[in-house]
Amino acid sequence: MSNAKTVMEEWSVIDLEDNSSLSISVLECTELGNQSKPGIQVCYMGNIINFEPMAVERWAYQAGKVNASEYLLTDHSWTEHEDQYVKVFLLPGSPLKVKVEVKSRSSKPVSKEFFRSKLKYRLSSHAISHHNYAHTSCISISIFTPNSIISRYGAD
Repeated sequence: MSNAKTVMEEWSVIDLEDNSSLSISVLECTELGNQSKPGIQVCYMGNIINFEPMAVERWAYQAGKVNASEYLLTDHSWTEHEDQYVKVFLLPGSPLKVKVEVKSRSSKPVSKEFFRSKLKYRLSSHAISHHNYAHTSCISISIFTPNSIISRYGAD
């Protein structure tokens, strides 16, 4: 099966200082990561951030260690300037979400949140113990189907 990408949303924030813009695309993908599981892809300024199972599990664990309600992905955000930036967050709650915040020099911050609602996923016991369930494919550790549960670690 090939990866099918669906545009969840695309938008631009215009900078009136020099008439440039910061453009963001958020895509829903059927296959991401080494396990080819569904996920969300954020694209901006030539950067691509894949919210695929293994990466999201690690980010959710790190967010749980610092008890963060918004976990800024500093390595995947563009924050060189205070007056213009693209910040990408993982929101470890139920449902687990991806948040993108964009600001140009002449605009107020524009913030949008995304999650996949088609499938339900459960965090593994070592990820974040105080968040038992998330309804997003950002974490595709266990897939709940009507008759069974397919887990990354085998059947539950």
